[in-house]
Amino acid sequence: MSQLLLQNLCDQSLYVGNVLVGARQAESLLGKFAVQIFVWADDPNCEVFLRGSGCALKFNDRYYVVCTKHQLLDVSLEKVGLFVGNRRLLVTSSGAKFYTNSHSGSETDQRDVIAFDFTDPCAEFPELRPLFFDFRNPPPDCSNTEIIAFVSAGFPFAEQNFDVYENKHIGSLKRIVVSQPYEQPSDESLLKAKTVVSMSFNPDGLSGGPLFSIVNKFGDPRAHYAGMMVRANQDYIYFLKSGYILQFLKDFISLRSGD
Repeated sequence: MSQLLLQNLCDQSLYVGNVLVGARQAESLLGKFAVQIFVWADDPNCEVFLRGSGCALKFNDRYYVVCTKHQLLDVSLEKVGLFVGNRRLLVTSSGAKFYTNSHSGSETDQRDVIAFDFTDPCAEFPELRPLFFDFRNPPPDCSNTEIIAFVSAGFPFAEQNFDVYENKHIGSLKRIVVSQPYEQPSDESLLKAKTVVSMSFNPDGLSGGPLFSIVNKFGDPRAHYAGMMVRANQDYIYFLKSGYILQFLKDFISLRSGD
C-alpha cells in the first residue's frame, strides 16, 4: 500500500545516493536502513528481547546505529546489539555515546539520541555493512512544496512474532510509512509530519527508526536522510532532524580522537 502512495506522489525515478531507482524500489531500498534493536537477556530461556528500531548510518568511514535513549531505559548498554545473517549471532558495539545530565540546557528531544559504534563489528562481519546508509549531509534547505514525501521505517512491537521463550523464534516485520511535512513544533530540533494514510497498526516501537525525505529542488528528486523518529501516533510522526544527528556524530568522533 505504501509503495503505491509514494508512486502517486512521485511519478518519476529518484536518486538514492548515486543510484537512480523507481518509487517502488526506493521504499524497499530506504527501508533496509532501519534495523531492529536487540538486547542480551540474563534469562537462559529467553536469550534476547526487543527494544524497537534504530538507524544504521555510515559516517566518515565509521558505522553507527542511532536510536532514542528512552528505548533503552534500565538496559545495560554493552548488551545492545544487532543480529548477523540468519540470527545465529548477536554482535554488540564498541561503545556508546549519549547526552548525560551534565549537558545542561532546556529539555529537548535532541537530548534523547544515543549512538552505538559498530565499526569494529562491521570489520569482522562485512555482511553487516550494506545495512548502513552513507550519511554525508542533511537535506538541502528547501520549502515544504519541494518535499515530495517522507519515507520512514521501523519495527512496531505488536507486529513482531517474538517467540523466543518457547520456540527460539523471532519473526520480524518492518513497516514503512509515507508522510508529508505538517508543522514546526516549538522544539526546533524536531519536525512534525502527517501520514498520507493513517497507520493501521500500533506505532509503538517505531521510535529510533530512520526517516528519509524525497526532495525535488533541482528537477531531479533525491532521497536524503532527514532524521530519526522519536514518537508517533496513527496520524503524526515527530522526528529529530538529521542536522542535529550529524553534529552529534561529529562530537562522537572528536571524543574518540581526544580532541
